Amino acid sequence: MSAVFDGSGLKAAQSSHSHTPHTALSAQELSQEIKSFINGVDSVHGRKLSVREHARCAVRLLRAVPACRTAVLEHLRGVYDEHVSAFLLQLETEAEGGSATSTNLEDIIQEVHGVLSEFIRLNPRAWAPLVSTWAVDLLGQLSSKHAGRRGAPHSSSLNELLQLWMSCAATRSLMEAYSQCLAAMLTWCPDACVDALLDTSVQHSPHFDWVVAHIGSAFPGTITSRVLACGLKDFCSHKDQSVVVMGMDKGAKVPKIGSVVGILGHLAVHHSDCIRKELLRMFQESLTPPSPLSPDLSASSWESSPQLCRAVVPFLLQLAAMSPDLFGAVSSELVELLRPPVLLQLHSMLQGLPREELDNMVGLAVHLISQSPTGGARTLRFIADSATPASVIISGPTCSPHEGVREGCDRLLQMLLLHLHKLVYNRTDEGTSRSSIMSQPQRKIPFLEELQSFVGELCAETLRLERKRHLWLHQLLCLLSVYGGPSVATEAMCQLLTQARNPEELALAWQLHSTLSLCMIGLAPAAITRSVAQIHTNTLNPRQLRQLLLNLTAVIRSQEEETRGAAGLHCSMSMQLGSAVSEHLHDFGPLLLHGDSAVSHAAVQLLSCSPLPHTSSPSHLLLLSRAAVTYFFLALRKRQEGLIGGRDIGLTREAVNCSVLLLSRFAGYSPLTLKSILQQLVEGALHKGNADLFGGQTCDITDVPAPSTSASSDHRTSLLSINCQFSTTANFSGSVWSVFHAGVIGKGLKVNFPTKVPHPSAANQNIQTLIAVLVQCCSSSGLSGSRPSDLGESPTINAEAAKVVAVTMVENVCPDVSNSELSWPPEEHARTTVERDIHIRRYFEAHPVLFPMLQVVAAGRPALCYCSAVLRGLLATLLAHWEASRDASSTDSPWHLQASSLLVSCMGEVKWAECSAVSKMAAFTERMAPVLAFILFLSLGGAWAVDRGNFKTCDQSAFCKRQRALKSGESPYRALLETMELTNTRLTLQLINDNNKVRLLLELYRLQGNMTRVKINELKPLKPRYEVPDVLIKEPPTEPLALLSQDENGVVLSLGAESQRVIVSVRPFRLDIMEGHDVVMSLNSRGLLAFEHLRMRKDTFSYKVTSTVASVWDNVKRVFSSQAEADAEKKEDDPANQPEEAKEEDDKVEGMWEETFKSHTDTKPNGPSAVSLDFSLPEVEHVYGIPEHADNLKLKTTENGDPYRLYNLDVFQYELYNPMALYGAVPVMLAHNAQRTTGIFWLNAAETWVDISSNTAGKTVFGKMLDYVQGSSEKPQTDVRWISESGIIDVFIMLGPTPKDVFSQYASLTGTQAFPPIAALAYHQCRWNYNDQEDVKNVDAGFDEHDIPYDYIWLDIEHTDGKRYFTWDPHKFSNPKEMLQGIKDKKRKMVAIVDPHIKVDSNYKIHNEIQSKGFYIKNKDGGDYEGWCWPGSAGYPDFTRADMRAWWASMFAYDQYEGSMENLYTWNDMNEPSVFNGPEVTMHKDAKHGDWEHRDVHNLYGLYVQMATAEGLIQRSGGVERPFVLTRAFFAGSQRFGAVWTGDNAAEWDHLKISIPMCLSLGLVGISFCGADVGGFFKSPNAELLVRWYQTGAYQPFFRAHAHLDTPRREPWLFGPENTALIRDAVRQRYSLLPYWYQQFYHAHLSGDPIMRPLWVEYPQDPATFAIDDEFLIGKDLLVHPVTEEGSRAVSAYLPGKNELWYDVLTFQKHNGGQSLYIPVTMSTIPVFQRGGSIIPRKLRVRRSSTCMENDPYTLYVALNLQRAAEGELYIDDGHTFGYQKNQFIHRRLAFSNNVLSSVNLNSAVQFPTSSWVERVVIIGASKPSKVMLQTADGQESSVEFDFDASMSVLTLRKPGMNVGDDWRVTMQ
Repeated sequence: MSAVFDGSGLKAAQSSHSHTPHTALSAQELSQEIKSFINGVDSVHGRKLSVREHARCAVRLLRAVPACRTAVLEHLRGVYDEHVSAFLLQLETEAEGGSATSTNLEDIIQEVHGVLSEFIRLNPRAWAPLVSTWAVDLLGQLSSKHAGRRGAPHSSSLNELLQLWMSCAATRSLMEAYSQCLAAMLTWCPDACVDALLDTSVQHSPHFDWVVAHIGSAFPGTITSRVLACGLKDFCSHKDQSVVVMGMDKGAKVPKIGSVVGILGHLAVHHSDCIRKELLRMFQESLTPPSPLSPDLSASSWESSPQLCRAVVPFLLQLAAMSPDLFGAVSSELVELLRPPVLLQLHSMLQGLPREELDNMVGLAVHLISQSPTGGARTLRFIADSATPASVIISGPTCSPHEGVREGCDRLLQMLLLHLHKLVYNRTDEGTSRSSIMSQPQRKIPFLEELQSFVGELCAETLRLERKRHLWLHQLLCLLSVYGGPSVATEAMCQLLTQARNPEELALAWQLHSTLSLCMIGLAPAAITRSVAQIHTNTLNPRQLRQLLLNLTAVIRSQEEETRGAAGLHCSMSMQLGSAVSEHLHDFGPLLLHGDSAVSHAAVQLLSCSPLPHTSSPSHLLLLSRAAVTYFFLALRKRQEGLIGGRDIGLTREAVNCSVLLLSRFAGYSPLTLKSILQQLVEGALHKGNADLFGGQTCDITDVPAPSTSASSDHRTSLLSINCQFSTTANFSGSVWSVFHAGVIGKGLKVNFPTKVPHPSAANQNIQTLIAVLVQCCSSSGLSGSRPSDLGESPTINAEAAKVVAVTMVENVCPDVSNSELSWPPEEHARTTVERDIHIRRYFEAHPVLFPMLQVVAAGRPALCYCSAVLRGLLATLLAHWEASRDASSTDSPWHLQASSLLVSCMGEVKWAECSAVSKMAAFTERMAPVLAFILFLSLGGAWAVDRGNFKTCDQSAFCKRQRALKSGESPYRALLETMELTNTRLTLQLINDNNKVRLLLELYRLQGNMTRVKINELKPLKPRYEVPDVLIKEPPTEPLALLSQDENGVVLSLGAESQRVIVSVRPFRLDIMEGHDVVMSLNSRGLLAFEHLRMRKDTFSYKVTSTVASVWDNVKRVFSSQAEADAEKKEDDPANQPEEAKEEDDKVEGMWEETFKSHTDTKPNGPSAVSLDFSLPEVEHVYGIPEHADNLKLKTTENGDPYRLYNLDVFQYELYNPMALYGAVPVMLAHNAQRTTGIFWLNAAETWVDISSNTAGKTVFGKMLDYVQGSSEKPQTDVRWISESGIIDVFIMLGPTPKDVFSQYASLTGTQAFPPIAALAYHQCRWNYNDQEDVKNVDAGFDEHDIPYDYIWLDIEHTDGKRYFTWDPHKFSNPKEMLQGIKDKKRKMVAIVDPHIKVDSNYKIHNEIQSKGFYIKNKDGGDYEGWCWPGSAGYPDFTRADMRAWWASMFAYDQYEGSMENLYTWNDMNEPSVFNGPEVTMHKDAKHGDWEHRDVHNLYGLYVQMATAEGLIQRSGGVERPFVLTRAFFAGSQRFGAVWTGDNAAEWDHLKISIPMCLSLGLVGISFCGADVGGFFKSPNAELLVRWYQTGAYQPFFRAHAHLDTPRREPWLFGPENTALIRDAVRQRYSLLPYWYQQFYHAHLSGDPIMRPLWVEYPQDPATFAIDDEFLIGKDLLVHPVTEEGSRAVSAYLPGKNELWYDVLTFQKHNGGQSLYIPVTMSTIPVFQRGGSIIPRKLRVRRSSTCMENDPYTLYVALNLQRAAEGELYIDDGHTFGYQKNQFIHRRLAFSNNVLSSVNLNSAVQFPTSSWVERVVIIGASKPSKVMLQTADGQESSVEFDFDASMSVLTLRKPGMNVGDDWRVTMQ
């Protein structure tokens, strides 16, 4: 510092600024300046100095007294800071468009810079260190302080920061000052300047980085070398705590090393070469430290310090550990440097280090390698080569490393693997399991990142199996696979499978898979997928491809060893690879035709042993079969060439055997593959290119070859004389005859064309092989589902497969008659017939393989009939030949003899000729040919039986036919009054059948709610008869019966009310229910009660034993009993005695013990068990109910046809207006007249028929009027008879008297409609099937794009993995949760189908569990019942078991049903149950459900399935969420569990019409949640039909569009913009009415009232409504008359109620009730009317789903009646939980009266918050008020804006704003 205080410094400073106008300061002036600087006050004037003035004072003081520099520079920090702040503020203000004031200190900054620059120039040693430290520190402070300002860019934007700060005068001045100092100090003390830079970087990084970048760019070499030198010194000074293991706590203990890394990082962008050279130089110099006396090293250089030299390697390791980029920059050259001499030097230098320090260095090296982004592969090879003993190195370093070096590298490599293992498996939290690693966030490991591109090389090195080395590499390969995830692991597996050349090498793939399978699912399938991709892209050469196929074959074949007990770690891999290969067989199939024979041979080996896929597309199957057949013929040709050439044919023989095995396996896979293979085998064998393989001619046999010189000399023989030899004819039945022509007119006899004779032994062998393949294929299970024959047994030829062979033969032999049954016309009328016969004979002669094929066909009789045309032609030619052979000049023809022999052999096979043709052919005479021909034509002339339909009529149902044959008025039953018992709960009474003495027990109950129950059962049945459980919600409570009177003719009982009673008549037994003097209903009034008792079959051994024992016991009792005579007298009345002479039913009546329908036989071990009872309904003409039938609402009489059938069936494209059974059965009938409504509930789940007759049936209205005028005394009456196959009679008589009373009575028995989530009432979009997740996403987006709301999108059976329910197709729906989350984000939901037939597949978890628990229905023999449905062979769970239902419910849990979420709901289809190969497409009746037969429970099956499914959806939410389950099959009580639909309808107008009465019928029996497939399931609707169906469906309870797989897509926007708009409007109308729909479902849930109801329900006394079923009511307030006629321009709607008003909901036009209204309609018209006197809430803000509308405001539509009053309700809850059961809802009464509209609470106990409010009130039929006032619950009043439409009398209140949950009043004044 002394230089500063001498005069030279001051003078120099002053002289250097001599150009500035200033003079030297006097002592007084200097004193004043010092005071002013210190105090900041003008010492002369006494005022405070401004920033500018204070700064100038400081500059003057610095010029005058340089010794004050420390104080001045400290003060100038503030000046510089002030200027920077002003600079940035100005930038920010300009950016905002304003102006800012500036302190304008730039001139001061320039002046300060000039002074300092001059001082540095004149005395750098004194000023440069100080100024550089000051400048760089101030730069750091300013950068950090202003980093967050809006005007300052982010610290990562170095270029922008540099541009900003260099444009600021203050920071630019500081940067220039530092640069000047650094330039001055380079020659004598650069480290001081660099130290300051490092210290500041430590303190202010990253905001200081721009300074480093700028300085480094100016002095790259200097900064690099000096920064490294300073860093090394600092590192060495902290050496004891410097080495940071594994890079943790980077630089925390060595302050400057972090800055060194940062500075070098910035410099590396443009000066990487400089850094790389300096790093390498440091490393090299450190290994060869120079002598201390070296003259070229300065005292300050690190090279001169041995201590620093020893610290270089640890220092560089630490640098590299903190910045892997630095190591990456030098790694490749560093590896090149590490030759053995260098390694020895390094070893000797490190050998003396302490163990702990050495371990730390190794740890750093390991960390460094693992974090290096480049050079990793080269480093790995170097370490591995150095660590491997020279004795096993194949390719490595040029010379062997030192043993110490090798051990060090060995240790380094092991630690590297250990470190990588920790990094890979600890990338996530410690609690994470290894199996979930792949799904967790990952931290990058650069070393492994780089190695991912060297997987192939790493696999190749590993497969060399070098001792120890390959273990390291394999371990590394495993770690790399785990780290890289499925893509790397897949590549590694593919490389190993492709490169392995022997089992030892292939074992490495096993080991890799076993390691990775713990944390990576689906590795094997992914490897196969990648291999397939390589095949498609021709990435693999033939050698690699062959090796891959052979290795896959070896892996799959090892599975067979595993099953024999040799399984180990291989099991999982072999099974998974086999399954994956099976899914890609269509990709491997084309390799059969690869140009390289070695590849094709390897391919056939693979395909012949790989499993077959569960499902495959038809195109893939056809591709596979075509390739397999083609390869088969190629293999035959190669084998033949080997035989002829005498070469070794071992390989070709193996190829043929593999191809035969492959074809037989493919044939057994599916009907499609079987048909395809058989067709191609036959076509290929007859093809020109292959004919020679089977001894056939390759020339075209239809061509006539030119005469040859070798022809016979008799070719000039007279054609007439030749033809005379063939003048005889053969006559056959029906005058069918033919003559064989041997020549062609004009050319004489045809000349035999010489052909090449094929090798006979080879041809025979090929024919045998071909026929063996055909036999194996035809005996497989492809077409019929039958299993192949057991080994050792002669295979059974499947008739359907033989038919395929037959048809294909005909198509190839004689194409003009294929697919037709051409007659054999007289020859003179059909020259072509003769030509065809000749052609057929020549074809058979040219192709010897045809007769063996024909024998295969014959073995599958009756398939031979499909060859009738060919057989006829062949027979005609043979007959002609044998006729001509009578001539002595005829020559022998061995072929004709052989052909005749083979033909008769075929006839004998199908029993057309009862002889052994081959053995007896030599004894045939000339007369046998016509006889055989006659036999043949008789056989071919038979007609096949015609299928009369899949479903029974009553005449085809044995019990229905028997019961219907009974005559009325001849009842054998009488009541035994002496057995009557009357208690408080019931009356019991025995009935006896006087014909067979069988006694029955009658039970009569009076039930609460005006109902009567009648039960009839056998008194002592052979075994218990089935009584239906689980349908009644509880045992119905009873009320006491009172005995009014009794005599020998009967009993009169009171039913409670004085006028209501029941009369029991004795002979014949009869029940009459009376009210006053009127009979309400009679039972057995026509005497048609029938009860077939259970019995033992008399011709069975058990019956004979039982009878003998009973006889012996009777004799014993007679001997020892004193009551023998009394017993004898009572014998007749003893129900245990049924004498032989009694008139018992004839046990030989058809259908009593077994019954056959089509090919199915139903056994009945307990004989007939039918029950029947008739009911008479006086004064009733209209009966309804007993769904499901596609018929009118009012049931028709059935006297002239079949009864209505109740039997759940899968009916394909059902007929309309037909009583045949459909999908569901509810045995409930309602009878109605103007005075009363009654109901009959026949509780029986067996097949049931209902006969209806009426005495007014067929009478016209005029006829009825004539009866009335003439005073006819005959009253209308309807008689109904119920007939069930089994069970008991259990009938509930609901006595009404009103319709709603009957609904309530039935609901008290079976429950009410389930309360669904509100979203389920919205629109559902469905089809069979949406293709994949992308398709679902596109459809979902399409609704948004076209502004059409929807709530549910549905997936049909194709979404599953091979029809395995509870699964997802892994290719099409690979990420179901992602799909579900996507629609959930839009507040939408999904429904997926879960059918109750379970694929029989040992790899299917659901099947295995059901089978292991014994939950399947059993067949009559006790085995699991199997039938055919969508998955193929399927089992059917026994849902009648409570434990089975509980297990099924548990499968819907989120952890069981993979991929499911809370917005996934369920659809149960095919639950009748549907069995494709069962009788009537359903289950055999003698199947067993425990102790019961299926005949007893059939109609319950669908109910149980839906019950279990609904319970599963409830359980999965912990009982919180309401379920939504759709079912196709149903029974009484199904309403408790969800919705139903009308099944597989068609896109026809009549199907649209019938949907209305079908849903009305369902609503009457409690099932309100009903709908039909909008648009029709089958066929394709035109635009008009589709629009009308949407308009209809929008007003039906269940609103879903659905379509068949084969129909064109029909999303709403695909029919043009105009129709899209119409559909959109219909759907939006549905959404606006959702509050009203929801309210109706709530009422239905409480009361059982139907939602969609016939008009007569609300207007029961209006006869005009009784038969209307083309319009309906929703609740009681909306009337809908959909347009269901094509091209309609108007409809006629009946508006009921003489005192009612009805308002059009769109136009508000008013109409009076009690009239038929003519309504003009357009395509946009939906005739809907609101009843006057009602208030209906709506939501007019329609959004994309109902959930989005949850809190939207309401609009109230108030329709006034004649009394100018109206009332309604509003119900609100959360819309999806069971919270409403805990009073969490809003239920309010809305009323309008006396010009006041009010809202009051209907339930004070409820509480539910809502933010919804009333935004509009529309009052229809109102008068204009003067003002409208709103009064809220707290008494506040406010006025309400309103509009009034005088033309329509509509008053609209605008935004009254009250909360819908509050009390309020709106007064119109």
